[in-house]
Amino acid sequence: MGRLVDGAPLGDAHPSLSEAVYRQLLSKLLAGAYPACARLREERLCAELGVSRTPLREALIRLVREGFLEQQPRRGCLVRPRRENELADLMEARSLLEGLLLRTYFQRLDLAGLRDLEARLAGPIPPSGAEILAVDEALHDLIHAACPNRLLVECVKRYALQCRPYRVHRSEGGADRAAMAEERLAILRAILSGDAHGAAEALARHFRVSGEYFSSMNATVGDSRSAG
Repeated sequence: MGRLVDGAPLGDAHPSLSEAVYRQLLSKLLAGAYPACARLREERLCAELGVSRTPLREALIRLVREGFLEQQPRRGCLVRPRRENELADLMEARSLLEGLLLRTYFQRLDLAGLRDLEARLAGPIPPSGAEILAVDEALHDLIHAACPNRLLVECVKRYALQCRPYRVHRSEGGADRAAMAEERLAILRAILSGDAHGAAEALARHFRVSGEYFSSMNATVGDSRSAG
């Protein structure tokens, strides 16, 4: 049996161990536990998390792909320095580009798929963080799928991938799940009512709220570093 990962004992045979290791490392990175340019040594991380190299490497590969780490020959993974305002720029880029796709290709949206997503969020009990994250990703995927321009889609998906770690962190953190579900429902309901302008406004508001949440989280991390 491995050490505690995300508060639960997990052995290497656990089917979600790789996901648990990913989320544990992500939380540490977002909390500033590893300084910029620090080398993450596999043997040390394996001992720290109580796991074998296989799930650890799977988690590291994801974090490299999402831009949190850099893979360097013979040096392994290093924590990538974050540019000032990088997250704000990323959220603005997503908002502008995805809003463009939504308005331009509104008539091509998969309404049946969107109705299914609305039903998953609209129950009397707020859905779990995992369900909100799954619906969020499916919603953005359906907006992307409406666009026939592959170059635009690839660009938007690249930015969405870089945002995903923050979305994972927010969905399992202390954020208000009812408010998170309502953000997505506002977009879905505007689309399903045929209100392209309202849908674009709801989408922009969703990105703005997300950006504010992540900015406040980063400010808290910065304050804790200064205090240390």
